[in-house]
Amino acid sequence: MAQSTFFLVCFYESVLSDLLGFAIDRWICLIEMLLKTVFLVVGIHLISALLAKTISRQKARSSRNWFLAGLFFGPLGLIAAAGLTDRHQIVYLRYLAESHGYEARHGCSGQSGNEHLAAANESHNASG
Repeated sequence: MAQSTFFLVCFYESVLSDLLGFAIDRWICLIEMLLKTVFLVVGIHLISALLAKTISRQKARSSRNWFLAGLFFGPLGLIAAAGLTDRHQIVYLRYLAESHGYEARHGCSGQSGNEHLAAANESHNASG
């Protein structure tokens, strides 16, 4: 009887250690997968943030704000930064248009509203 009890205790201990070892191995595997996923996501977001910062700086925008957008939103922030309009191009196109005689109709040529009205009244009085 004592020998069979010892055998059962040893058997249950062996099964329990196998189950516990299996559970610990599963937890270690899950933790490793979680850490790999976190590092991958953080890496993608950092790369997106750096690229968004570079793109926004080239387009004369706030590179700090676009770095944060790329960091928080990842590839979506990068896509948004790539879709920004280029301020250098806008200034150049305005220069070309004004050199060919374009006049802004709504006072958006860099003058405040009162200055624009005063300039328009002067040009109207000079012509009439």
